[in-house]
Amino acid sequence: MQEIEIYKQHREAQNKYAYFLLAVAASAIALSLKRTTNLKITYSMIPLALAVLSWGFSFFCGCRRLDKVRDGGSALKQSLQGKGIPGLASSRDIRIGGNIQIEIRTMP
Repeated sequence: MQEIEIYKQHREAQNKYAYFLLAVAASAIALSLKRTTNLKITYSMIPLALAVLSWGFSFFCGCRRLDKVRDGGSALKQSLQGKGIPGLASSRDIRIGGNIQIEIRTMP
């Protein structure tokens, strides 16, 4: 049971870090848009435009990652629902999504 608690704490820390990175990307986009409002577009703004596009892509990928983690967790819950884990008749593999795979074995 302690392993499950460590896993939960690790997952919570990863989620906090992901939300932090999303907030940083959103803040960077907002600041750059606020600072460049009403300015004439010049060639010197190309690096800024590339940075904003990169931050936007980073934000999009971060949101997709959080969705996949959430969907993977709900898939695991659905597959284990009502199965009575300690009394499973045999070993089985459960694919959650991506490269995540859990093997559940019977307890002796």
